[in-house]
Amino acid sequence: MVTLARRGIRVTGLELLVERINQRVITEYSLPMTQDLTNNSPDMNLRYASFQHRLGGIVLDATLMIITLGIGWLIWSFIVWGEGQTPAKKILKLRTINFTNGRPATWGHMGIREMLVPMSVSIASTVTGGVASIAWIIIEIVFYFTKDQRTFRDYWVKTAVVNES
Repeated sequence: MVTLARRGIRVTGLELLVERINQRVITEYSLPMTQDLTNNSPDMNLRYASFQHRLGGIVLDATLMIITLGIGWLIWSFIVWGEGQTPAKKILKLRTINFTNGRPATWGHMGIREMLVPMSVSIASTVTGGVASIAWIIIEIVFYFTKDQRTFRDYWVKTAVVNES
């Protein structure tokens, strides 16, 4: 960011903001873990899931939900929630972890995170004529670009999404 200004390159405020976010993502991209999620060896570093990976997971979950008429997705979800995953996270090799201890999120965490929170937003959206959904999406995106790359839902449920690949 500073190097662009010093070189005399004219940039807009938005470009500076994007570069600042990119620098922050690069410097804070790895999550120190006390436990390896795949083979239980200590001191493994996993990376936070990128915005693109998380967005891909949302789109893939929605697609799987439509293809399976919701029933297949729900059954699959109930099976993999105990591993801290959704069907899309399983396919994309992402995992939701408990932020306090680095272990995979419990079934309860996943139930709150993947079922209770979206249902609450849906009810609030119905009451407010869609305003709550728009506000929720904006809040989720803004929170993602804070320290630790966690969304508001992540902070609320004390979780983080990491990339295992």
